Amino acid sequence: TCYYNADKPSVEASLLFRYKSGSDGFDKLIEADFPVTLDYPARYGKKWSFSLIPAYLSSGSAPSFPYAGHYYKYINGGPKQEDLVTSLWVVRPEIGFQKEGPVRYGFLLGTSFIGGPVYPLPTFTAGLSGKNWLVNVHQLQVDESILSYIGQKDPYTNKEWGRVLRTGIEGDITFEPRPTYWLSFAAGYDYLWGKDVWSNQSVFGTASFGKTIPWGPGDLSAGLFATAKHFRRNTEFFTYGHGGYFSPELFFMAGPTLRYKTTPCATWSIDARASAGYMYYQIKDSPRYPRFDDNLSALNASAQADATGSYSGENESRLGFSGKIRGVKLFGNHWLGSAFVGFNNASSYNEWRTGVSLQYFFDSITKAGEFRHFLLREPEDRFQRFTR
Repeated sequence: TCYYNADKPSVEASLLFRYKSGSDGFDKLIEADFPVTLDYPARYGKKWSFSLIPAYLSSGSAPSFPYAGHYYKYINGGPKQEDLVTSLWVVRPEIGFQKEGPVRYGFLLGTSFIGGPVYPLPTFTAGLSGKNWLVNVHQLQVDESILSYIGQKDPYTNKEWGRVLRTGIEGDITFEPRPTYWLSFAAGYDYLWGKDVWSNQSVFGTASFGKTIPWGPGDLSAGLFATAKHFRRNTEFFTYGHGGYFSPELFFMAGPTLRYKTTPCATWSIDARASAGYMYYQIKDSPRYPRFDDNLSALNASAQADATGSYSGENESRLGFSGKIRGVKLFGNHWLGSAFVGFNNASSYNEWRTGVSLQYFFDSITKAGEFRHFLLREPEDRFQRFTR
């Protein structure tokens, strides 16, 4: 059967790779994760998981005198004191628990990456889910740059800032108004904060509907979606006080979506999805130094102009696309392998993700069921959990 010996321990090792486009030394990000996870099922549908996740982060080579930190001090004649952090190894631990049943519940507890200029902080996700709904509260890393991930050293002072977390709540619910038709809604709120970072707030909402039809060894779902997101402040820059993450005043995207997924309980499975559509975002003006607290009269004219200046906002509309395919294969009676590749340009940047995983079950299994923690639905979600 699908879940024969699923109540026995297993260990999994993965290699996950991510490339995010951007300017060298700033918002560009190359990330490689090497998570190792021990799943330890217990009686009555309970399961514990223990993970250690080493990772390598790189943003490429920054300019000799980067426009970051307190750059106006350099204009004022001050010396350069530090280099931007552009590459480093980090690690984080994570422990999880889940309880199966008509209403499932569980949690994941860990820390943001250990390493880097700013001290790590606790992260967590705790949630409930049923057959067609899910709700969770969370505190998670904002993973769009080294600044937002682990913080930065100011090249022109001894200060450090960054390491942004988003603390919030979100949920989704799906209805079946008629057999084979579905209607889905999702919404969420986040408070974003970090060390000496301009605090921020965001809300999002998504609606989609479509139809599922049997096709070959699985089901094909086709439908339409619309999603909108709002940030209170624009803090995507790298001068002191900014957070280094995409934060449009308005983001909107709508279009068709497709997903094909083979039926579980087999020795292999495929899950492929793609979405495309019209995308529009509006970014508003933002002060260059949102946490400026120096004596303005002590600066020369050029430094004053920089310190009091603003970044200009922009509007963008174009075609957005995202797609991902994942395959799982059982090898023998103990090994379960998986691989995925995905692309997304539904933002101000392009992003590729890929990875492979190998899981060993200490007792023999015959079919590949769905053994995943419902709070961590797929291996690649270690990069960006509960985001859309």
